[in-house]
Amino acid sequence: MNTVTATVRDDDGNTVTGRDDATVRFLDVRPTIEVEKTANPTSVPEPGGNVTFGVKVINPVGAAEPVEIVSLVDDVYGDLTELAGSCVLTPALLLAPGGIYSCSFTVFVGGQPDETKTDTIVGKVKDDEGNVAEDSATASVLITDVLPEVAVEKTADPTSVPRGVTLRRPSVWGSAGSTSARSPRPSRATSPRSMRTP
Repeated sequence: MNTVTATVRDDDGNTVTGRDDATVRFLDVRPTIEVEKTANPTSVPEPGGNVTFGVKVINPVGAAEPVEIVSLVDDVYGDLTELAGSCVLTPALLLAPGGIYSCSFTVFVGGQPDETKTDTIVGKVKDDEGNVAEDSATASVLITDVLPEVAVEKTADPTSVPRGVTLRRPSVWGSAGSTSARSPRPSRATSPRSMRTP
């Protein structure tokens, strides 16, 4: 509160004094933040793979005052400060207006083919009056289908036969309901010299 006192005098030498005051109230400005989350890669082949998630907490340009990051919690992976990564909040992290805090963590993301896994992170901050602000962000990872593969090998036994010997195709024989294949066996071609004439 400020008070102003004024004194005036007329041409006869009479004086008059007056005073008044005015009060200016300072309003508390609530903090605001922005949270961003990214995934790298954004897809992994079934049944899953490691994904690195990036996190940003931003105290916007033009903010009234610095803020302290209170927590970073993911709805799937929990408190980020307890995961293997760079998300560490101790000692206290203060973000000046326009300041950005970045960190990352790597986890295994698994699921069924063509399934999209989405999780949400919530970041909280507070100002020096204890006012809390929060924001959230999501990131998604697609589990892609992997087509089956088959390998075919073929061998020959024997891999060579004498000249004049041919291999017969296997024949199928047996009673009804069961079959068996005879192994190919070599046969010697008939020579014209061994043929008898009547």
